[in-house]
Amino acid sequence: MIAAYALGAAEAICIHAAGDRIPVLQIVAMRSLGNWLIWVVAVGTAGQLIIRSRCFSVQLARGGLGVAAFAAYVIAFARLPLVDATALLYLRALLMAALAAIVLRETVGAIRWAAIAAGLVGAALVIQPSFRDPGAAWLAGLAAPAFNAAMQVVTRFALGPTRSIRRCSGSPPSTRSFLRQPPL
Repeated sequence: MIAAYALGAAEAICIHAAGDRIPVLQIVAMRSLGNWLIWVVAVGTAGQLIIRSRCFSVQLARGGLGVAAFAAYVIAFARLPLVDATALLYLRALLMAALAAIVLRETVGAIRWAAIAAGLVGAALVIQPSFRDPGAAWLAGLAAPAFNAAMQVVTRFALGPTRSIRRCSGSPPSTRSFLRQPPL
């Protein structure tokens, strides 16, 4: 887990350092190719397909939202000050709770809203973003957590309102355990 966070931080710093020298779509394509290569190695090691889904529309939506989120993430980290781009990513919790309430009709009580607000205030106090010169890059900074939150909500929507009712029935157990997300 620590290595994953360290690699994520290193990735953000590298993207910020690359800035406008490398086109955004090239960075997204290189990372996607790297993910694909890791997947090929995992399948080759296991000797079989390790993740299967009978709900192709959900996988397609998740993939599209994931690519859109990463593209927006790259634009934000390449064109905004590092602290501002990082601060904007913390909006994911707020957006995910709002989407869960609107799309999934889940109850998000006052205590959860207060916890989300406290987390955002705490992150802002630690990160101390400047939020100067809003422009198109700011839209990308807002879009990245929005797309990521939407991807999580699509996953939860596919799982259905309870663990016994699934909108994508017939999925093998490996997919169900892979897609299972804790409730908000």
